[in-house]
Amino acid sequence: MRIPLQASASLSFQHQQARAYRTLLMAFAYPARLQQLEVGAMQACIDCLLDTATRVALSVGSHAWCERILATGAMLSSQPEWVFAGPALADLDSIPTGSREVPEEGATVVIGVEALSETALHTPGELCIGARGAGLKEPTLLFVSGLKRGVIEHHQAWHGEYPCGVDLLLCAGRQVVALPRHLTLELR
Repeated sequence: MRIPLQASASLSFQHQQARAYRTLLMAFAYPARLQQLEVGAMQACIDCLLDTATRVALSVGSHAWCERILATGAMLSSQPEWVFAGPALADLDSIPTGSREVPEEGATVVIGVEALSETALHTPGELCIGARGAGLKEPTLLFVSGLKRGVIEHHQAWHGEYPCGVDLLLCAGRQVVALPRHLTLELR
């Protein structure tokens, strides 16, 4: 008699996390291109990218997200590697951008937004972001709902100091898109 093998819940969760991690890597490998996750994008970023050796800053505006982030053991810091924020990210000037000697000390900012699309969303306050640079065959358009213009304007200013700057990960539902520091972003 054959006994069917069943994956344990723990193994299934590990496989799901591994797939989410690969999807997040794909987001950086193919910048400005939407990636679809099996779980919520913000949840995937927290579960896959944070651990006890990670320095974070929080501006998410959600008690549940703060608890989830701190449950990873990540350390709150004024010099974070990761900044988790809601769309109203306020203090952009305090985000570390690295230096010419150590540009890798520039933070990655993970922002929860309302919606992401490669076509117009037709929502109030929607931003149309043009992206060009390494990793893109041609200039790309990205439509974002629920993001302040100041975030993209700061990215443009940081870009002038390349290789210093910050990488952006925008999360909406189960979608994520990476806008690394090397991209040139324009509001259209």
